[in-house]
Amino acid sequence: MSSTHTIPVEAVVFDAKIYPRAVHSAATVDQYADALEAGDVFPPIILEPDTNRLFDGFHRWQAHKKLGRTDIEAVYREIPSGIPPKLFSASLSVKHGDRIKGEELRRIAREIVTAEESFNINTAAKYLGVSRQTAANWTRDIYDYRRDVRAVSACIMSTAG
Repeated sequence: MSSTHTIPVEAVVFDAKIYPRAVHSAATVDQYADALEAGDVFPPIILEPDTNRLFDGFHRWQAHKKLGRTDIEAVYREIPSGIPPKLFSASLSVKHGDRIKGEELRRIAREIVTAEESFNINTAAKYLGVSRQTAANWTRDIYDYRRDVRAVSACIMSTAG
């Protein structure tokens, strides 16, 4: 992992379009703030180089803000080539802390596959920390619909000559 940097809390850029959760947890922010006040040390938040766009650590960042802290530890990570920013952000949140799970993972998989028709479901499964079969089950209707549209289009084109 990259080296840790201390940055101003206000320098963090929140982009709701890539935030993987439907809503954040105020209870988690409160819990983290209490732990910080008690002296706990949390992992650094993860930001995009050059933009300071937040990929991972929303609840930790909010806990720092709640306590009036002016600085936060951060590391910078590039989005892997070909990976949508929201999927990358989600992949970081399935590994620790207040983990993304269940319906939120399903929603993200469906959003990614809907937005990017050629996106590989195996890649989505890997980044979301679920089996290929689970991801395929979540998105099967989207792929079935696309297959049916292609079949109807081919039939219409064939009939039209």
